Amino acid sequence: MRLFAGIALFFISFTCYAQTGNIGIGTNTPQAQLHTTGSIRFDTLAGAGKRMIYADASGNLIAAQPVFKNETTTAIPDNDCTGVTSSIMVTGQPEAVSSSAIKVKFTIIHNQVNDLTVSLITPGGGTLVLAKNVNGANYSNSIFSDGANQLLTGAAAPFTGTFKPMGGGIAGGGSPPCPATTGGASTFGSLNGGTIVPNGQWKLWVTDRSGGNVGQLLNWSISFDGSEPGSTRPELPSTINIDGINTTNTATANMIPAAYGLVYSNATTAVSSSSNNSTLSHPSTGVYVISFTSANLSGLNVGALPFIISLYGSSPGFISHTGDNGKVTVYTYNSSGQPTDRGFSFTLYKP
Repeated sequence: MRLFAGIALFFISFTCYAQTGNIGIGTNTPQAQLHTTGSIRFDTLAGAGKRMIYADASGNLIAAQPVFKNETTTAIPDNDCTGVTSSIMVTGQPEAVSSSAIKVKFTIIHNQVNDLTVSLITPGGGTLVLAKNVNGANYSNSIFSDGANQLLTGAAAPFTGTFKPMGGGIAGGGSPPCPATTGGASTFGSLNGGTIVPNGQWKLWVTDRSGGNVGQLLNWSISFDGSEPGSTRPELPSTINIDGINTTNTATANMIPAAYGLVYSNATTAVSSSSNNSTLSHPSTGVYVISFTSANLSGLNVGALPFIISLYGSSPGFISHTGDNGKVTVYTYNSSGQPTDRGFSFTLYKP
């Protein structure tokens, strides 16, 4: 009996029920229905990283999903004013968030990104230009945030890192000529007056307003709590370089990328060439055949041209290749030398 009384006294000393109906834990003067001077733990919210917490329609506290992704490879129409949009449906977020906390990340393969304008479109139709009018090949996991310290104009392709959105309108021109657009936001923070409802369909809009080069949007993601957007697909390799490479016959770069791309371990691909005519086959485990059907490559002895390949992922392994007329066969292995399906990147150079 004394033990029971002691336990009861312990709880009463730390919990106070006020006449107002308020309950206090660690305080004798609760100022709210539940008032605590300590911390509150919800096992269902455990995990790494920060979380946005809000109440659902039933009043339950839940954590909002921090990052939303679209990892479907999408072709970018060449010299097309309409361009292409890739959508992400956002659900389960608070009713309103600070738009300045938004971050967007994307990866694009394109030989001349100066042709491209990449914009974010909000569920309400607001537009923010993220990237435009910069030179080089490819965007590789390029992140855009109001809190960034650098601009794209001061960086080099493939623009891996975090950058301020460029904002403003979209210049007209091209052939056929595209109309100019005005009235776009200048920063994430200026979208919808600084506060935005994140739930709904967000779009990444990519237009290519100059002919001659084709590309693909490989993936993109968006976050609303200031955390870094993520992607399960790897970054583009630094070996893809529009400036070309040197040969033994000259001290100046005279080889440029004629075809480049990513091949994933499950034999899906985002292969690109000067005319976008490349095919992939996967005849057996660890064997991939890339055939170049474009006129400028199909008849060439590809084995005599510089071909740069590299494995993806942190697992150790090996990769090799052989070249023939119009095609390259790539072999991937695990660390023990056994044929294993592995993802890889490649770049084929030609004069």
